[in-house]
Amino acid sequence: MSESSVCRTRSRRLGPVLALAAWTGLAGGGALAAPVVLPTTGDQLVGTVRAALEQRDLAAFEELVNWDGASKMRRRVVSYQLRYGFGRPIRSISLEPFPVEEVEAMEAQGRFRANMPISEQVRVVFDEPDNQYGKPPTAVFLVGREGEAYRIALVVPTQRPRGD
Repeated sequence: MSESSVCRTRSRRLGPVLALAAWTGLAGGGALAAPVVLPTTGDQLVGTVRAALEQRDLAAFEELVNWDGASKMRRRVVSYQLRYGFGRPIRSISLEPFPVEEVEAMEAQGRFRANMPISEQVRVVFDEPDNQYGKPPTAVFLVGREGEAYRIALVVPTQRPRGD
């Protein structure tokens, strides 16, 4: 029996909460892996993003991202965007306030919404030659809080696309 079919069989028996833990793998000896601790301070968030980029740790990013409302295609696109920054030299990473009016303007159009309240953004500036506009390559992650923890927010469609 393949690993994926074993996980699907376990998933049916364990229920929705434990199914995710079973799908992501078991720790040694059959015990469930330790839960991921999300960052609660700005310094922890910046450190988590830096470590995930430098160590090419997609799993850390996947835990940090709030996937609510994301289609399969959106998950693939976001995962690709996260991996695009892996291993690139980093000039700086900063946590900055995010202008609320930008989210309000986007949501007013009615096609897209943030999947959680956005309060800040993490700006990663890569230590590479400037682009054609004279600006350094940069990645920006929208950030909000879920309880006490920081999460990366996504912009998702207000209606689910057909066939997804």
